[in-house]
Amino acid sequence: MLPPAPAPTTPGPRDPAGDPWAQVLSAAAPNRRLRVLLNDCTVARVEDDLVVLSVSDALLGAAQANEKDLCALLAKAWDRAVRLELRSSNPPAPSGAAAETPAAPGGAPGPDAPAKAAELPLVRHAMELFQARLVSVQARKPKGE
Repeated sequence: MLPPAPAPTTPGPRDPAGDPWAQVLSAAAPNRRLRVLLNDCTVARVEDDLVVLSVSDALLGAAQANEKDLCALLAKAWDRAVRLELRSSNPPAPSGAAAETPAAPGGAPGPDAPAKAAELPLVRHAMELFQARLVSVQARKPKGE
């Protein structure tokens, strides 16, 4: 008689007690907005009280808008005061390179802006969540106008 085959191993939930990033993800569990952002982040560096998170360009703006909440979440998860720095995970474009999608005259979004915006992970997620469709994209007015 042959011994029973070993049971296949499947990756289970990470143990928050031994993994600092798992502690952060666990603390973010009740907040869907922060969970979406954190799933796109990687820890680039931790030095003393400074935490540097690397975020894709698609969600960098959203992460910056939620920087205080992210910092508070990190402090709560790690039970210590932290400072947060957000960086793009994409390398900067070579100097002198043209933008991928030039804006229309006057700073307005180009004609393909809705299609490009619909490809962004956060926008796509919101469209699925609310069963919505993207109708238009408008440029923000610069601060001070």
